[in-house]
Amino acid sequence: KELGCVGLNINKTGATKKLSRLLHENGLLLSVWTCTQENEIRRALQCSPDNITSRDPALVVKILSE
Repeated sequence: KELGCVGLNINKTGATKKLSRLLHENGLLLSVWTCTQENEIRRALQCSPDNITSRDPALVVKILSE
């Protein structure tokens, strides 16, 4: 935050609920990349990210609309 950052953009393998909670508690955003398969998207969503980067955005939208 002191460096002017707005959040963290992290690979799907490094995203955790704890990391998300700590970032959000400090007013920072969590962006997770690159989730393409359904299980990757669902796992990322468990972390409450502010953004998910995907090569299949339609699948992300479908899962979010469930």
